[in-house]
Amino acid sequence: MKAILLLSLVACSASTSEEQPDTQIDGVEDSASADSAEAPPPEYTSAKVCGNCHTRQYAEWRQSMHAYAAISPVFEAMNAKAFRDSSGDVRTFCTGCHAPVGTALGENGHTPVADRSELSKEGVTCSYCHSAIDHDGPIGNNNLETDPEGAIQGPFQSNGEEIHPSSESDFIQSPEFCGSCHDVFSFPALRIEEAFTEYKESPAAKEGVRCQDCHMGPNPGVPAERPMGPSAAGDPGVYPDREQASHFFSGPDYALVPGWPFGEDTEANEKARIESLERTLQLLKNAIEINSVDLQTVAGDLQIEVNLKHKGLGHGFPTGFTSERQAWIAVTVTDNTGAVVFQSGDFDSYGDL
Repeated sequence: MKAILLLSLVACSASTSEEQPDTQIDGVEDSASADSAEAPPPEYTSAKVCGNCHTRQYAEWRQSMHAYAAISPVFEAMNAKAFRDSSGDVRTFCTGCHAPVGTALGENGHTPVADRSELSKEGVTCSYCHSAIDHDGPIGNNNLETDPEGAIQGPFQSNGEEIHPSSESDFIQSPEFCGSCHDVFSFPALRIEEAFTEYKESPAAKEGVRCQDCHMGPNPGVPAERPMGPSAAGDPGVYPDREQASHFFSGPDYALVPGWPFGEDTEANEKARIESLERTLQLLKNAIEINSVDLQTVAGDLQIEVNLKHKGLGHGFPTGFTSERQAWIAVTVTDNTGAVVFQSGDFDSYGDL
């Protein structure tokens, strides 16, 4: 007989579920709190405005799970269940990370996608990340302090002669910034997601490899030299050549909504879908591989031992919510005629493991 082994890697379509500032699962005020009555709401900018100049970054972000975060039907269903199960006490704990602008502007955590503002439905949008200046609480649960009316926070300094002033920010280039939403917890002991906590204890952290090096580079899952190019579209020489960070934010998730991400342009949607799956596959190939397969016969039974090698040393595999992401070994054993005599890790008629 011969044994055929496949490493099967599956992720659900919900983008990584994270939470929100100032709100704990046990019922602190909604982020649409008394503060909103004392000060005007912050003025965040639509990604479409940023895309007028930053065409490459906008096109990549538009296909990312950051752009999908607020409209994911899986996330909406999970959020609705959290509301039902907690009798509403969950408040904006979930939407604070998935729809951070809408939350900052006063939308309730139970507001359905159809009723959210267009800016809120942009999910983790440009002006939210690029206005972050510090943490206003423990790292996680989107405990971020933002200043959307201030200088754009980025990797480079600019006096704003072109369009806007930019401030060189070590903060948004740090793993701690990513940890703002990629650690999710409720005190005292409920740990819901620990991607950043895992990173802090990882070999990658000890080597100074950042989240951005693996998830915003040209080779998803491993640090790689980034291409150089102008920071924005315009006449040659207006904008200097700089390292081009990928804004696909490659991860294991994928979109389920129709018309994603380019609306009625079905050809562009299909191209984006295929390319997204290719990036995801590359990420997963860079994360783990079958290291060895040992076969032995014991008392007439064929025993198969499979050892995996974790190549991506930044966090666990899989990471995030264990209810969302599963990884398993698929083993198929056939006889000399090709007939299947044993399977493990296959799917039933409903497509379930």
